[in-house]
Amino acid sequence: MKLNYPKTIIALLVVFTWSFLKNIEHLIRFTNLDYSLYNHLELGFLYFAFLVPIMILDAFAIWFLLKPRTIGYKIGIANVILSFVKNILSISLLFANADFVKAIYYVGRVKKGLPVDTDMINMVFSKPAVIVLALVTTAITATLFILLYRNKKYFTQEVTVKSTAN
Repeated sequence: MKLNYPKTIIALLVVFTWSFLKNIEHLIRFTNLDYSLYNHLELGFLYFAFLVPIMILDAFAIWFLLKPRTIGYKIGIANVILSFVKNILSISLLFANADFVKAIYYVGRVKKGLPVDTDMINMVFSKPAVIVLALVTTAITATLFILLYRNKKYFTQEVTVKSTAN
């Protein structure tokens, strides 16, 4: 059986599914840079205050992309906004604490037995690179808003996805 979802809906499904799975991994393992940074700044609670609701919104976004309902559009928008706020906050904290993040990244690579290139680490966590990261995050967020907006009608009417037998 082949399901005929619009390509933009498939793209949104991929994004929200990836985010959901990534957040599950972050809940299970506390080894990512964001958690280390928030925890170092004694903001570990804030990390989870973002992570858990985003993960819940991801799950509902996936559900309502598969089973369209009006609230699905609002959930998708709320998810994108909350994720953007969390990402910009994390980037701002990284910007203000780049030396700490570099050190954690360095230690993480050594623990994993991966090669360490201090010049590369300095370049990746430089102020210009962090600004580019913020711009890329903003561009991705804008793209998700556009995809959701262009598919608003998909959510606002009960769409029956056509099924064809192979």
